[in-house]
This record gives sequence, C-alpha cells and structure tokens, in this order.
Amino acid sequence: MAALATDSENRALALTARSLRPDLVIVCRVADQRNERKFRLAGADHVVNPYEIGGARMAAIAFRPHVAEFLDEVIHAEEHDVDIQEVLVAAGSGADGASLRTVTGADGGGATAAVIAMKRADGTYDVNPPAATILAPGDVLIALGSSAQLDRLRSAAG
Repeated sequence: MAALATDSENRALALTARSLRPDLVIVCRVADQRNERKFRLAGADHVVNPYEIGGARMAAIAFRPHVAEFLDEVIHAEEHDVDIQEVLVAAGSGADGASLRTVTGADGGGATAAVIAMKRADGTYDVNPPAATILAPGDVLIALGSSAQLDRLRSAAG
C-alpha cells in the first residue's frame, strides 16, 4: 500500500516495491487522476483516487440511500453477522466441475451464502450466476452471508 504525501512519492515507492517483488500486489493512492498511467507503468496493480471514491459515495447516498446503508452495514458494521467475501474455487475440490446449485445447496434455503457474482479465471464477471453454472478452478465466487454460511461455502469450494 502506497499512501504517502505526494503522487511522486507513491510512484517511487511502487517502482521500488515492484523491482524488489515482482509478485507483490501494489495499491497506490493518487491525488491527480492524470497520473494513473504513470502509476501503472511504475508497477501499481491498483490505483485509487480517494476524491473520486468520495464523490461516488456521496452520489450513492443521494440517489440510492437504502443500498448505500445496506452496504455500510454489510461491510463495516461489526454487530451484524453478515459479510461479503471472495471464495476461490480450488482445483480438485468438491466445487471443481460441480454446478453452483450443488455447491450452494439446491433448495436455496440459506444453507450457504448467496453467490451474487462470479469472476471467471479469464477475468469476466457473471452477475447473479444461474444455479446450473459449472464451476472451474480459479473461479472466484463473490458471496453474501453469515459467517457460518460463508464458512460452509469456503469449505465446499476447497
């Protein structure tokens, strides 16, 4: 994470970190969005502009207040046992080659977390994937549920 005072300091940190660890995931804060390309060239995997995020957040609260409130509860509130997590489908696991229905439970009665999206190994996303979707190693399930539900899903995915 590079969150120093200036874009030039963060870019230098990204460049140094990338030269030391080619496998490192590097996230950098940028103040001037015009510098994003320079950060990418320096080796940053993700470039975050807090001003842009803040503006998008304000718009979400103004135009979709209930959605924004729900996501705040899910992501930040400790008193609720609900979370959104990423679950990787492991090679050779029970989920490898199985349908989403098999992994989550055919009845949809809350046995496991709700899979709200899936990122395929090729980088494409399926939003609200059908129960008949066949899972493959490297797929990432984005799931919503309680701790116990997410644990069951993680266990099923290997």
